[in-house]
Amino acid sequence: MAIQRSSLGTRDWRDAERAMVSGLTEGDHLVVSRGLYSHHGIYLGAGQVAHYKGLSNGLFCRQQDTRICVVPLARFAGDTAIRVVRYPSAPFNRSQVVKRARSRLGEDNYRILFNNCEHFARWCWLNSNSSTQVRTGAAITLGAMILGGVALVIGRGGSR
Repeated sequence: MAIQRSSLGTRDWRDAERAMVSGLTEGDHLVVSRGLYSHHGIYLGAGQVAHYKGLSNGLFCRQQDTRICVVPLARFAGDTAIRVVRYPSAPFNRSQVVKRARSRLGEDNYRILFNNCEHFARWCWLNSNSSTQVRTGAAITLGAMILGGVALVIGRGGSR
């Protein structure tokens, strides 16, 4: 589904964008890769995605505006593939998910560990403020700290 605009003429770009949209349904929880992390949003229909700007442009970009906003699907995806998260037994239907996403537009309460783009998308579908990325990152960090501590202890013991 990824499209590189620079390689397409205007007409081809619009055709490619229409093809990208054709496989999506209003309310879809979209995920795109940003290298070290994934970026999440809710598809609102008509080629529009609600998402927390936060780190949407990358980990090392200075960005002042972190509000929940609406952007065109192609801008949300950039030049990466789009994955859709499915919720077979969610408490909300698709129109409710879209309504919930729209209810938070303009919110500026981005917190990378406690209120990020994945928290937002999961809240829209599940009313759950959780992030698998944060949980996984915390587990990896904790594991690295434990292994580092063990290595330090072993290293000190071996130098006596």
